[in-house]
Amino acid sequence: MNFCTYCGSKLENNCNFCHSCGKPANNIQKNIKYTAEEEKCLDDFKGFLKWERFFYKLAGIIYLVCTIIFASFGLFFLLVTSVTYSEYNNYAMYVPSFLMCFIYLFIALIIYTPVVIINFSLKNRTEKYMNTVHTDIKAVEERCGNVAMIVVSVIFNSPAAIFVIINFVRTKTNKNLIDSISYKQKTEGSNA
Repeated sequence: MNFCTYCGSKLENNCNFCHSCGKPANNIQKNIKYTAEEEKCLDDFKGFLKWERFFYKLAGIIYLVCTIIFASFGLFFLLVTSVTYSEYNNYAMYVPSFLMCFIYLFIALIIYTPVVIINFSLKNRTEKYMNTVHTDIKAVEERCGNVAMIVVSVIFNSPAAIFVIINFVRTKTNKNLIDSISYKQKTEGSNA
């Protein structure tokens, strides 16, 4: 089976372009003959990485919407504060309105914005590794076998952490199978 080296998708024989990413098929990983067990291992890794990417993307979108809502409320209270102070010179109304403005903007900019950035960057990194499963399993093993990924996922996205933990366990329990796949990718992929 042939695989695209850009996105890791399976390629049909005699195709000129990858059907997934559209890149030319002249740069392909060729003729690696995996056993059924190895193929299942690769497909399982890719499947769990897809779910992990989905939850990073979902959380990023949800937090982005929350950021916009909270920033809008903060700007609304800033407008109310400026109108209240300029028209009535009433400090009693100015302080609570300014405090609400500060709280909403603080939540939007200091709490939600970094979470949005982290989730979208984790989504992109996960997608990169998901696309290299069939061409470089060692890089995927290093990423999935990393305890720091579990910690980051638990802190910033608990649903994605479930799939990070599953891949972590699979990396540790399938070490010999991953080494076998890696050997085939290095030898058969480079000889083609």
